Amino acid sequence: MTISAGAETSRQGPRELLKDPDFRRLLFTRFAASWGDGVFRAGLAGAVLFNPERGANPLAIAGGFAALLLPYSVVGPFAGALLDRWDRRRVLIFANLLRGLAIVAASAAVGLGFGGLGLFSLALAAEGISRFIGSGLSASLPHVVRTESVVTANAFATTLGSVVAVIGGGCAIGLRVLFGSDDVGSAETTAFAVLGTLVSAFIARGFARGVLGPSVVDEPTNP
Repeated sequence: MTISAGAETSRQGPRELLKDPDFRRLLFTRFAASWGDGVFRAGLAGAVLFNPERGANPLAIAGGFAALLLPYSVVGPFAGALLDRWDRRRVLIFANLLRGLAIVAASAAVGLGFGGLGLFSLALAAEGISRFIGSGLSASLPHVVRTESVVTANAFATTLGSVVAVIGGGCAIGLRVLFGSDDVGSAETTAFAVLGTLVSAFIARGFARGVLGPSVVDEPTNP
């Protein structure tokens, strides 16, 4: 009973968590990535479903949903094993940059009028990397907050991240009005998501090496 009361006393709430600079940095890293996720998903959905130059059909709709949802079942089993071996700071930096390349490639495919397997494969790659980034952010939390506050911190961060993703989707709707709803306009809207990934990588770069874990790193060293 005493132990439970002590744990309850030492548990940090959102206000206390936000006082920690490392937690704030990790939170803003998530915000930037989530905003980019929202822009990319809404931009891609607009390109496939609401583009006057494309005729949306059941196969295209099914492919779009598969590209958005499949990474959650495919990437999950492998993410933990890799994140327990690689420095998570580097993971957040390079995964965001790699996701940026996938977003650019998918946007170019949209602009050139490509669809089908090629476009959905690029979207699947971008979403898979996004899932990996999300796992890296969650795995990093125990290294920046107290053990008894990890659950609270994770719930707080993921909830706000979802809100930011919705805001990103709203921004994509506004960008679609600005750029147009044809292939080129849809490509420009979707490509805007790169901004979020670049900002996320830049913020993650501010962490010192090893701060985000894991305790033991098994990866090639930089020359």
